[in-house]
Amino acid sequence: MAGLAAARRRGRVGGRPTVMTAAKTKQATQMVTARTPLAEVTDVLGVSRTTLYRHLKTTRADGTVAAVVPPPVVVRSELDL
Repeated sequence: MAGLAAARRRGRVGGRPTVMTAAKTKQATQMVTARTPLAEVTDVLGVSRTTLYRHLKTTRADGTVAAVVPPPVVVRSELDL
């Protein structure tokens, strides 16, 4: 543990670097808001769907989490009725 503390003092932090930059998160938010299919968003950005969902969450003032991803559009035909 002393080695980790010494590394932190030198400005080193551990862990895997994130693949989502601020620019990618902004682009993803714009694409999702424009109702681009999530499969296309993940292909363009080169990330997994799980990573996309994790980075598109926002925290409200009351501490609850809201997703930026809009609900899917449900198209019903006359046959479904």
